[in-house]
Amino acid sequence: MKASLEEDPEFKKAHKTKDVLKLRNILCVVTFHYRKSEEPIKTLWKANKDFMNLRQHRMDITDYYKKFTDMKNLVDEMVGEEEGTYNHSGIIDILCREKGIDRSSIDSVKETELMMEGQERMLAMHFLMNADQDRYCEVIKNYDQEFLSGNNKYPTTLHGAYTLLKHWSSTPVRKGHVPGKLGFCFNTVGEDGGKEGDALVNDGKKTFPPCPKCG
Repeated sequence: MKASLEEDPEFKKAHKTKDVLKLRNILCVVTFHYRKSEEPIKTLWKANKDFMNLRQHRMDITDYYKKFTDMKNLVDEMVGEEEGTYNHSGIIDILCREKGIDRSSIDSVKETELMMEGQERMLAMHFLMNADQDRYCEVIKNYDQEFLSGNNKYPTTLHGAYTLLKHWSSTPVRKGHVPGKLGFCFNTVGEDGGKEGDALVNDGKKTFPPCPKCG
């Protein structure tokens, strides 16, 4: 892929001047043509498949996050960012039920807003579910138990999911060993100095955003 980018006569200039729009256009063109012997629809299908099947395995959590976002951006370039990987009408149905909204009463603007919100939640869930289960199986177990108790604490943003795993006690699970649980929850109302969907730390006395230097 890098070699194909460098073949473009405008790549060096765009890279040197940090021309983001030009680099994006070059990437979009190369994405569909770097496999010149492959049918373009097949290339698109493979890129989407590779993204959906990406798993952390032994990668460091930060490396996994970077690779995840890089592959997401690649797919967005191919299918169109406005379409998104999870462009499912069922997402809008779910959010309408959660918010107590009659779907038949919303306009196209509200529908788009809900779709964007739902797609971000899907990205967060995708990232969590494909993380290394040897290290993070307790995350899903604990959050599923919370959901059954009526508390949906699952992160609603991709960055929130990354922050959760980054701060979670990620000792690989061994027989007879129960991983430690950190006091983590998610901001669902945009309070405590953070944005809605961001991870929050709880020290048993109060809730606050993580240290900006530590992440």
